[in-house]
Amino acid sequence: APEICNGIDDDCDGAIDEGLATTDWYLDADDDGYGVISAPTTDCERPDDHVESTGDCDDGADAIHPGADEICDGVDDDCDGVVDDSPSDGTMWYRDEDGDGYGSESTATLACDPPSGDWIDVAGDCDDLDSTVNPDATEECNGIDDDCDGSLDNEGDCPCTLQMRSGHSYLFCED
Repeated sequence: APEICNGIDDDCDGAIDEGLATTDWYLDADDDGYGVISAPTTDCERPDDHVESTGDCDDGADAIHPGADEICDGVDDDCDGVVDDSPSDGTMWYRDEDGDGYGSESTATLACDPPSGDWIDVAGDCDDLDSTVNPDATEECNGIDDDCDGSLDNEGDCPCTLQMRSGHSYLFCED
């Protein structure tokens, strides 16, 4: 008789299910679709509570597996070897190098807690090396975007305007 995948020696040659394509199956006790890599079962059919995907770092918790959302809980939820990295419920932190209470968006990092140093959870600083330039600053007539609103000298009676000529920015001031 031809050998079929059934755990029986169908052709009476002393070997069970020989010559059939087999797969390594991994125990998935928490039913999250990922098994543990230790002690795979090699078989031509999937045993109950087993899957082909491996990499589960906690087979007792169905919310912990490769590809899971990382959250601020002190656990490696996505099984990448790092705890609470890029958590979906984290805070965006910005480096405030000039100490004016605003950080630069170019330094943004998502984390549960602020990195060590001068990090805050308020962005908007357009010049983080000058503490007099930030969203709370008063716009002055000086050719600088003091209040980080994207416009130079746009408040009050400033005789200066920024104009583009031949692809270059020029500050023009009336006498």
